[in-house]
Amino acid sequence: MRMAQQAGLDTVAFADCKGRGLVAPLILSDIETAAKFGIRGTPTFVVLAEGAKSADEAQGASGNIAMSQLIAMIAKARASAK
Repeated sequence: MRMAQQAGLDTVAFADCKGRGLVAPLILSDIETAAKFGIRGTPTFVVLAEGAKSADEAQGASGNIAMSQLIAMIAKARASAK
């Protein structure tokens, strides 16, 4: 609660939200989806070619990557679009 207060949040609303347990399933779903793509940190970039059918066809990079690397990933995806 202290962190919510330090962040300037409405602590009553925060406690209510936390108490109802609505956010945890969303976070767990995001973690599960991230795991399917091999995402282990942020920022992470995932590039899929148009027409890709699975995460196996994804290209990914995490961390502080060079713009040239991201552009190369996009170019590769465009070249392999179905």
